[in-house]
Amino acid sequence: MLPPWVARYVGIPFVEHGRTPAEGLDCWGLCRLVWKEHFGIEVPSYTETYRTTREGEEVARALRSELPATPWRTIPRAEARLGDGLLFRLAGYPMHVGLFLEGDQFLHADPRAGTVIDRLSAPWWERRLLGVYRYDG
Repeated sequence: MLPPWVARYVGIPFVEHGRTPAEGLDCWGLCRLVWKEHFGIEVPSYTETYRTTREGEEVARALRSELPATPWRTIPRAEARLGDGLLFRLAGYPMHVGLFLEGDQFLHADPRAGTVIDRLSAPWWERRLLGVYRYDG
């Protein structure tokens, strides 16, 4: 069963560089907010490292340069737990992130639907999952 706090994040509009529920959230803004509010993890905003979430190479470059220097480690999908980060490939680039919830569910910000809960086993997502990351700081 999902923790009750998850429902508070569902339905927030998608906004490029959005970092608060009041203004809207992009995928990184959602992860950043949940990690801070529920797990006590502070991560940078990165709003200055990309113009839009649709610019795959720009977002991928930021991820490739930042991820190795951060206290995140890759874990097997089978070991994922609430709050672990998920990295997905879209348009050929590692450029979308979400939060593992439980079982097959994850939370993410979709440009068309806002923040939603999806299934990792859905054909669209299953073949795009690149990795699961746990904060080790």
